[in-house]
Amino acid sequence: MQLTKNLKTSEITCGCGCGYDDISPKLTQMFQKARDKYADAIIVTSGCRCQKHNTVVGGVPNSAHTKGLALDVSVMNQTPAKMQKLAFCLGYAGFERAEINASKNYIHVDIDDTKPSGVWFI
Repeated sequence: MQLTKNLKTSEITCGCGCGYDDISPKLTQMFQKARDKYADAIIVTSGCRCQKHNTVVGGVPNSAHTKGLALDVSVMNQTPAKMQKLAFCLGYAGFERAEINASKNYIHVDIDDTKPSGVWFI
């Protein structure tokens, strides 16, 4: 099922196969705004996670992924310049909480209002 012009349910469904895909509509709209600004494919490397899968992948307790409030994203043929552009586009889309994971080549963004906002971790 298509959630936005450039985001399908299959991209955000829990990676363990349980079917958990209850993602925030606000999050999907913000993703689409970033995607429109980026003007090329953005790859979702992790979306919704059930509690069990979150533990398996080493997610933090109370992860925003388990609430459908987070995405980990990347780009194809990644370069530092492309990741910098992606970070800019995510900020443009209104994400106020992000973590740039340079060692694993993705950017985590979330809209979990139980966590501090205005924070970009590197």
